[in-house]
Amino acid sequence: MSAVLLSQAVKEYLANRATRQSEATIKNEEQVLTRFAATVAKGRDIQMASLSSDHVEAWFVRLRQPHTDRAGIARPPIQATTYNNYYARLKSFDAYCARRRWTRVDLLAHVDPMRVISKVRQQPGVD
Repeated sequence: MSAVLLSQAVKEYLANRATRQSEATIKNEEQVLTRFAATVAKGRDIQMASLSSDHVEAWFVRLRQPHTDRAGIARPPIQATTYNNYYARLKSFDAYCARRRWTRVDLLAHVDPMRVISKVRQQPGVD
């Protein structure tokens, strides 16, 4: 296993995905993975071999609490749909890294998707 940094892994993953995915998908993945890489290890660019499921679990826990973004703005917890979007993006990234043997564990081992409560929308009555 080579010493690949998280930032390098994200860059390579996005370059690989860009050959097969839409521009909008790549933009979304870039936003999620850049946020993840910038904050998961307290701002350090760690080696992929050192990234653990505990790091990832703690990152998701922080997102479900009121938090401050990189610009210093206080933010409410993310919604379940956003959480699940982040989960899906990280799951794909984790699979990519595992195939290259950059990680030692399932990074999402302690994280599950959230249940999304669908809203019942009332339809206007016909008069």
